[in-house]
Amino acid sequence: MDVKLKFAAVLLSAGALAACGTEEAGPAEADVAEETTEETESVSSDTEAAEPEEAAEEEPAVEETDSAEEPAPEEEPAEELAEEPAQAAPGETAALAFTMGSGAQEAEAVYTESPEQSYIIALLPEFELTSEEPNKDVLYWTENDSVFMRIETFAPGEIDFAFAADAMEQTLQAVNPEGEITESAAIDPSAYVNAKALEVPTDNGMVTGAVYETADSIVRLTIYDTAEANATDAFVSMAETIQVQPAE
Repeated sequence: MDVKLKFAAVLLSAGALAACGTEEAGPAEADVAEETTEETESVSSDTEAAEPEEAAEEEPAVEETDSAEEPAPEEEPAEELAEEPAQAAPGETAALAFTMGSGAQEAEAVYTESPEQSYIIALLPEFELTSEEPNKDVLYWTENDSVFMRIETFAPGEIDFAFAADAMEQTLQAVNPEGEITESAAIDPSAYVNAKALEVPTDNGMVTGAVYETADSIVRLTIYDTAEANATDAFVSMAETIQVQPAE
């Protein structure tokens, strides 16, 4: 019996000691929890304090982006910067390449005023310009005056291109009513606003009609050529230098 009482007393003493140990550990655990909470709050405070600084550092990058997105100043169209070609003056010269007779040639042409119309034209040697009738000039070859080119010029509004082209075709038909009128490669249509060239054979050679339109005029040409002279290309080379003079 005494042994059992002693064993019970021992157990009670051990339990009391365990209870005391638990109660003493409680405050320590609380201290640890409080320290952990304080550290968490401190970290949170530091993070919140750092956020405005990071935002402030990012603001210049936003400003640079906005600046980079500003549109570049518009450039003026090339057409506005381009200068108009200078008008030639009577007496000035131009080198012309052309085919005449049996082969290619090159010669210096002199700008000459029309006796009746408001234009100048560069004339090759051995060619002369004269007035045939009002609003019509004749440019002829001095070695054979049956080889010539009739020149007519019109200001904008005086005539339209379709009418001038139709009149040119009627002239060719009158030259040789039985002849077949075909297209001619005498002029380059791409060089003008509008252009048309036709030709018809005759007993002496070829008659070529051409009409072309520029920004300031319509020019109508009728070329009477022979197989021997073969001067159509020379006439066209000179006609391409025609510059209508502005009205005073």
